[in-house]
Amino acid sequence: MSSSSDDDESDEDESEYIFNTPEGHNLACRVLRPQLPYDPRDTQLEGICKAIDGVEIMVLTPTGSGKT
Repeated sequence: MSSSSDDDESDEDESEYIFNTPEGHNLACRVLRPQLPYDPRDTQLEGICKAIDGVEIMVLTPTGSGKT
């Protein structure tokens, strides 16, 4: 029989997944690729992954750089 303190400890053992890593970028690319008519660009993945991780971002990019 487990106590509630055992449940709390198991939650602490689980690490939160960070998308702003090479592995996270690869995962996001694999998820997005079938949904988009093009392969996501590295700069797009960087912004998307930071946003998923909860980082507030502001992006300034030139015309034609894949903002859509």
